[in-house]
Amino acid sequence: MPSWLSLDPAFSGSVTYTWNLDLADTTVEALAATDVRVILDLGRVEEIAELHVNDTPAGSSFIPPYRFDVTEALQPGLNRFAVQITNVVSNRMSRAEELENAGDGWKDKREMFSILQDGGLFGPVKLEYHHGKKGS
Repeated sequence: MPSWLSLDPAFSGSVTYTWNLDLADTTVEALAATDVRVILDLGRVEEIAELHVNDTPAGSSFIPPYRFDVTEALQPGLNRFAVQITNVVSNRMSRAEELENAGDGWKDKREMFSILQDGGLFGPVKLEYHHGKKGS
């Protein structure tokens, strides 16, 4: 997925990536009958990830690894995944014209924090199947 810097170097904020996964009834039943855990690995993320599966919060992280146990959230049929990625404010500060007329304190902060930093979901995004009880 493209770098946010390549799309808009001044962007600071959040973007939500969504996708669907269709699971057969037998797949979900088999998962429930075994000790297999389904882990969603988002791969490389810059900076904060908040995951929802089927409109239910499934975890968040601001440090790697960006891996979430989604076993309990999966259901037969269509499963909706949404991951909101939020980057840092430094990109916005580097281009914030409104800070030009701000007091000296803000100008100093702009100089200190206006370092362009990448943002986005870079992946690779993958589902992994692991044997073991939840939390292991």
